[in-house]
Order: sequence, then structure tokens, then C-alpha cells
Amino acid sequence: IASGVINEYFYLIISKVSGNGLYSIWHTLNNIERKKCIDQIAEILKRFNNQNSDFLNEDYKIHKWKEDVFAKLNENICGLNKLNINADKIIMFMKNTNIFDKSQYGLVYNDAHFDNFIYDNGKLSLIDFDRVIYAPIDYEMLIFKTMCDNPSKFASEEDEDLINDKDFEFVYEWFKSKYNEIFEIPFIEQRIKVYQFNYLCKQALNRKDRNIGDAWAKELVDQFNV
Repeated sequence: IASGVINEYFYLIISKVSGNGLYSIWHTLNNIERKKCIDQIAEILKRFNNQNSDFLNEDYKIHKWKEDVFAKLNENICGLNKLNINADKIIMFMKNTNIFDKSQYGLVYNDAHFDNFIYDNGKLSLIDFDRVIYAPIDYEMLIFKTMCDNPSKFASEEDEDLINDKDFEFVYEWFKSKYNEIFEIPFIEQRIKVYQFNYLCKQALNRKDRNIGDAWAKELVDQFNV
């Protein structure tokens, strides 16, 4: 409806879409209806990834992807060292890997979980665009795959009790079958694992409950296998 800058703050006014967050109604749908939703999500993200990114401020464009990923790994390694958690396998991975040497860039929504898709009589709409970046399009899979692995992670408090992991067991495979192009990117699954490690390890290192955080961080390192 309108956009601009007021007192150095950027603003965007958009119309409100009708419907409910996909998390809140997912348990009421059968698998045929669910697959149709995932097909729509794949198409929405595919279109999004192919949009022109010229409108983005340069601060939101990441042109040197390998350097960016490695910088985040190094930050996590420093955090792990402070906890006396051996991160040698992460260091060796960085020295020997070539999986980030080439990337396919595009506009990345960067927050693709069910709380950001609004369901209205079988039709989905996408909301909340504050995390959009220009980056390799396979980075789109970080949040989506993390949600599939842990369905309740991004759910609001009122929706948490509605989440049943079994209702999500086919979601990732459905998505893969619909968005073939993104899964043809070389080393796609390995790249996603690294994205997830960086994302989750940072959360573990920042946990206020250090007993939980330390154990979680060690588990992530132990499970690191790319």
C-alpha cells in the first residue's frame, strides 16, 4: 500500500490477508491437502528465488558466500573453544571442502516456516519479509529443513500443543519432488547441513541455561558429518 522512510526508519504498509497460520490448521488437514500446501510453498519460493533483487540495500546482499559461511563457522569454533569442546573436525572440514566454491544466487526469503504461510480455503499466502536477502538460493532450505527436523521449533506458543511430528514426516520429500531445481545444486544436502550447524550451534552457544547449551553444542559437534 505504501513504503518509505520516516525519521530514518524504513516502513512498509501491506494489506492483511485472510486465513490462519499454516501451523494452526496443519493437524486438521489430510495428506492430500497437506501435499497441495507443500506444492504451493515450493512454487511460491521458486518464484521468490527468481525475483529481481535490485531493490535490496547492499547490506542485504551477500556476494562472497564461502567467506560468509566460513566466518560464521569460525565464530562458532571460537565459542566452542571457550567451552573446551573439541572442534577439530569443523576445522578439518573447512580446510578440505569445496562444496561452497560455486553457488547459484538469487532472492532468498530466508524464513520459510509454517508460521509465515497463511492458509485460506486451500490457498496459501506468504507474509513477513524482514529477513529477505540476496544469497545462494539453497540457503532457503535452512529454515524449512530445520522445521521439518523439529516441527515445533518455529511454532507460536498457542500452536505448540497442536504439533505432531508424524504430521510432518513427508513434508521435506514432498518439497524436494516439487522444487527439483534447488536440489540439483551440487552438494545441496551437505551445504544444508553446514547451514544448520552454524544456525543451531550459535543458538546453543547463546543459551542462558549453560548446562543445556553446552550439552547441545557438544551434540552438534559430535553429529557434524558433512
